[in-house]
Amino acid sequence: MVDLVLVNSPMQEYERKNKPVYFTTAPIGLGYLATIASKLGYESRLVDAEAEKLSPDEIVERVSAMNPRMVGINVFSTNHQLSLSILNRIDSPVKLVGGPHATLQPERIKGDYTIVTGESEDVFPGLLRHSPKGIVHGGVAHDLDSLPFVDRNFFSNDPYITRGGKEASISTSRGCAFSCAYCSVPTINGRKMRARSIDNVLDEIEILQTQGVRRIHFIDDLFNFSKDRVKEFCDGLARREMHIGWRALCRTDNLDEELLEQMKVSGCYKLAFGVESGTPHILQYIGKSSDIEQTKAVFRKCKELGIQSKGFFTIGYPTETREEIEETIRFALELEASDARFMVVRAFPGTRLYTHMLQKGYTPDILDTYHQFKTGGEYVKYHVMNIHSLNGMPMEELDRYVRKAYELFNLQKKGVIK
Repeated sequence: MVDLVLVNSPMQEYERKNKPVYFTTAPIGLGYLATIASKLGYESRLVDAEAEKLSPDEIVERVSAMNPRMVGINVFSTNHQLSLSILNRIDSPVKLVGGPHATLQPERIKGDYTIVTGESEDVFPGLLRHSPKGIVHGGVAHDLDSLPFVDRNFFSNDPYITRGGKEASISTSRGCAFSCAYCSVPTINGRKMRARSIDNVLDEIEILQTQGVRRIHFIDDLFNFSKDRVKEFCDGLARREMHIGWRALCRTDNLDEELLEQMKVSGCYKLAFGVESGTPHILQYIGKSSDIEQTKAVFRKCKELGIQSKGFFTIGYPTETREEIEETIRFALELEASDARFMVVRAFPGTRLYTHMLQKGYTPDILDTYHQFKTGGEYVKYHVMNIHSLNGMPMEELDRYVRKAYELFNLQKKGVIK
């Protein structure tokens, strides 16, 4: 009998044979919990069903073979029904449910579970010992430096191989001071930013370097929440004479040319940005910078410096018209990003967008049900939406716009169009 098995839930209901090949980031949060449990003497395993694209049957078979005393799964709003159906099929005395959806709507999760809200590192040792039923409030971890470095042996895809060598994922901060309409991070992790000290981060990177890691993927929801902290990180790499490539998710309105130049010198090779829209009034509704010229300037500077750029774009906001969707697609092409992701916006519980849709007459049952798109029978990453669109357009039409955006972007990358 294994003491604990943690499952990184699949985002879609994969088949045994027809599996997508797109990349997924290691579940750092579950990695922390598995590491904590292991250090306390519990025999622990982590099944990364999303990385391996395991079907429900495969997950149940693998976990059941370990005969776990406790099994835990993280649930997201888009996959909570699938995840709970899998958990219900696993025979274990104690079943833990955590993750974003458990934090946002614990009262809507029905079953004989221990439901953990918020960040669970501080309460996890107690859960391992006592296994209470019902809702357990985890709150937030205030001292991130006190957390152990994640044991990468729990992961099936981290470190992973890139053209630049082995790359590992690291989280250095939690929370977000902004309140974008679609984002549940401030509700889950709080609006007050909490960050590991730069020395603590550099210590972990040094250990990873001894294990052959040459690149770092910072998975922070907002890596550049503080310009001074980014500068301190870059200075720290130079002070320790550490040569490492790194990438992160940033906001364009908290970057300038001088900082981008310092980031490039320190090893930054790729930056991702939640651009979302090319329409000022939609950007204002979201809570993103509506300074489109600033966004253009950041993408131009990245191209000039040789930093790869990736843009995330969302369509289907309330009141958004077909013309405005077309405008966002044109804007995405104008930025000439190295990479792009297009998707239909989702209304997650705990967000301004979710509240807005409730006010418009949508019910929680409607908003909490999702549709996953496939292309020719193939799974499509990120392409999932609420079962009813938020702007009244047919689901199939929004799907066509996403496909069109990818088609035009790929043609631009090939030089067929400008």
